[in-house]
Amino acid sequence: MKKKSTGSFLKVFLPIAMLAVGIAVSQFLAFNERELVPMDLKSQPPLVRTLEVFPQDIRLNVRSQGSVKAKSEIDLVAEMPGRVLKVTPSFAPGSFFKKGELLAVIDPKEYEVNILKAKAKVAQSRQRLNSLKQESNVRLQDWQALRGNTTDVPNDLILKKPQIAEAKANLQASLAELSDARLRRSRTEIRAPYTGRVKDKGVDLGQYVTAGQVVGHIYSIDKAEIRLPLSDSQLSFLNLPKSQILRNTSEDTNIQPIVTIHTVFAGKDYIWLGKVVRTEAGLDTKSRVQYVVAEVDDPYALRTDNKKPPLEIGRFINAEIEGKLYKSVYVLPRQAVRQNNQVFVVMDDNTLELRTIELLRNERNRVLVSNGLSSGDKIVVSPLDTAVGGMEVRTPGSFEG
Repeated sequence: MKKKSTGSFLKVFLPIAMLAVGIAVSQFLAFNERELVPMDLKSQPPLVRTLEVFPQDIRLNVRSQGSVKAKSEIDLVAEMPGRVLKVTPSFAPGSFFKKGELLAVIDPKEYEVNILKAKAKVAQSRQRLNSLKQESNVRLQDWQALRGNTTDVPNDLILKKPQIAEAKANLQASLAELSDARLRRSRTEIRAPYTGRVKDKGVDLGQYVTAGQVVGHIYSIDKAEIRLPLSDSQLSFLNLPKSQILRNTSEDTNIQPIVTIHTVFAGKDYIWLGKVVRTEAGLDTKSRVQYVVAEVDDPYALRTDNKKPPLEIGRFINAEIEGKLYKSVYVLPRQAVRQNNQVFVVMDDNTLELRTIELLRNERNRVLVSNGLSSGDKIVVSPLDTAVGGMEVRTPGSFEG
């Protein structure tokens, strides 16, 4: 019963109290009433951010991508038929080898027999030639003894000169056969034509091979090449090597732009340096791009103490090709350039001038300008949706209040 009486009291008292407070506030305002005068706010020009630009010399490099491949890559073939007698440890997929190193051996017995036969034939031909020469000398002595002090010379038949000439020819033929037999014997040894690495092997011990049969696939490791595709716009920024026939005598004959190669191995970035050595003939018929070839020396770092990982064949890389050097170039942020290649320039009297510029190159975060600006120009970099030429603006340096 007590709680109910308290609630009833509040319902009656609160409206009366609120009414009293409202009457008191109204009387206070009426007693202290003042005239409200609107402020005269002066219209302020918009505040803009500017960038003061100056010309600079910039080398415009070109980026591309490609895959590493060997400069020399061939099928290793057997030159002579026979059974494989030996396969060395260097002749295994992934193994390295040096120039002239033995990789495999074909049974040489048949070719060694041919060498013996050729040697015997050479000996017979040489003996025949020596016998004819001795007989010719004896006949000449007999002729001189019979004729006395005569100046007559016996004819070629008496001195057997035709037979001697034939014997000399037979000896030369025999020597040629011996040389051929030795050459065939040497070709039973399959040796590395250069320092390189085995990509795959196609024969094994005891296998019979025929002349011309592919026994493996190898590639060189002294140099690596990378094909880099370039568009027409990218080509305009590069000095590329030309054919010696196309060069003028006054031009530099060693134009080989430096290529910086970026590769990732085990999560770490590594850099290799190469150079552009040639351009490929014509454009690619599908992509319509021009391929240039960059060459990297010692991709496996075998001639240096460098601890960086090898530039493996087939590895994907990012490349940056050294470009031309351009002078008096202005660098602007992309947001500074308006439609139709125009920029707003803040003049000395803080008014805007809409100026058309000539773009040299558009990049991801900046624009390179070759013409249309002067040193010390203040370029508006903040957004201006309704700006027009001649409009007054404020800059942080001229801001007041």
